[in-house]
Amino acid sequence: MLRIVADRILTELHDEELIARLGGDEFVVLIPEQGQPARVEMLARRLLESIARPVDSAGSALLINCFIGLASVPWQRPQDCREQGRPGLLRRKTQRTGLIRLE
Repeated sequence: MLRIVADRILTELHDEELIARLGGDEFVVLIPEQGQPARVEMLARRLLESIARPVDSAGSALLINCFIGLASVPWQRPQDCREQGRPGLLRRKTQRTGLIRLE
C-alpha cells in the first residue's frame, strides 16, 4: 500500500519536486519555489484526489484516507521542514478531513 501511495504521489510531482517518506505512513513533498501558495494548494488537491482512488486487491476495492498538512518555510535542515509541516498535518488528522490550508 505504501508503494502505491508513493507511486501516486510521484506521478503528480514535477521534476524539481522531491518526495521522502518520513516513517510509518507519512510522506513529505519538498517544493523549491516560495511565494506560490496557489500552486502548492493545487498540488495538494491533486495529491488528495490521486491517493484517494480505490486500490484493487483481489477483486475488492480498498479505500485510502489521506491528510495533508502544508507549510511554507525557509529551512536549512531537513527536520525543519518536518517540524513546520507537522502541526498542519496533525490538525487535518484530528479533524478527520483532507481539507487543505496553507499554514
